[in-house]
Amino acid sequence: MQKFFVLLQKEFIENWKTRKLILILASIIILGAFVPFYADATHRGDPLIFPLRSSHMLFNFVEYYAYVIAILIPFALMSTVAREVKDGLAAAILVKPVGRGAYILSKFAVSYLLFAVAVIAGFSLCFVYALSITNLYDPAPVSSAMFFQCLGFLLLYTAFAVALTIFLSSVFNNNVLAGGIAVVLLIAIYGFSYTNGIKEYMPSEILRWSLEQFIPGRFQANEMNAPYWFSFYLNIGLIPALIGSSVALIRKKEL
Repeated sequence: MQKFFVLLQKEFIENWKTRKLILILASIIILGAFVPFYADATHRGDPLIFPLRSSHMLFNFVEYYAYVIAILIPFALMSTVAREVKDGLAAAILVKPVGRGAYILSKFAVSYLLFAVAVIAGFSLCFVYALSITNLYDPAPVSSAMFFQCLGFLLLYTAFAVALTIFLSSVFNNNVLAGGIAVVLLIAIYGFSYTNGIKEYMPSEILRWSLEQFIPGRFQANEMNAPYWFSFYLNIGLIPALIGSSVALIRKKEL
């Protein structure tokens, strides 16, 4: 356990030195501020007849976030394992009595924590900002319960995206190739959310569940209730499966 915490400290220091923490936080906080700001700046409706709605703003945040992390997570994490394997740093670390599981798990834990903090900050900012500019006219403001439920779904899907990128970084020694494939896969996975017959089996359907909290019936929630639960359990299963596969790959590689 002590070695695991040493690896955690190493990952935090490396992320701080490369300014990944600042990049991730800034990107998602800017998104959280931009969505309500843009909605307020471009709104031309009568506030009594066509009021701004906080639910629509949080809906837009979730949709934009799906594409932002499809680029941001691979960009930030593509070299997590691949570059260390290529440069020989992974071999130097694992020569010591450090388990492969602790090595991969420390990378996942720190990477996910960075994105989780950013998501909480950005989504909270969007929530507060949206309520502040719609509090006089919004007929159905987003409740705290809706906010926390959606935040939980966002954090779950983020964990899947992080685990997938680390897995691909373990598969390929070329970090650019790993990042490129991760971008394509994450965009495709969310894109399939618009394809009948396929979307029900996509991890990104958990984001649809988030969106249904803000605009009920937008995606025919009554018909989609079972697939939403399927996506929830799919994410729960895929995260440890991807981490475990990353560990297995590192064990088989010649470092």
